[in-house]
Amino acid sequence: MSGRTPTVESTEVPGARQPSRGTAVVRQTFGYVNWTLRPNREPDAPPTRFKFRCLTEDESGKPCGTESKESENFAIARDWTFAHMQSHPTHVSYAEVVVRPWAMWRIGPTR
Repeated sequence: MSGRTPTVESTEVPGARQPSRGTAVVRQTFGYVNWTLRPNREPDAPPTRFKFRCLTEDESGKPCGTESKESENFAIARDWTFAHMQSHPTHVSYAEVVVRPWAMWRIGPTR
């Protein structure tokens, strides 16, 4: 999915007459730029992190809600589900929670 947003570029005009003392003359160029959203896999991007949440409901319909610690290692988060079920044998329903960095990327101007 991509979208277009207006972009403004401002530059000072060298040698332009100043309209009043202390005010710079600025020329602005308006245009539309295409953007797309995709996972950020740049070297400086934050790491993807994982955790699991217990969804098993009690007799009143309230979910347990207990969560594993967040980890960059999927296996560490996943292994928590087995330890939780060992302590609570009826707790067999879980949600995976993934925190994955995404970024908007400029893909070029349009007219």
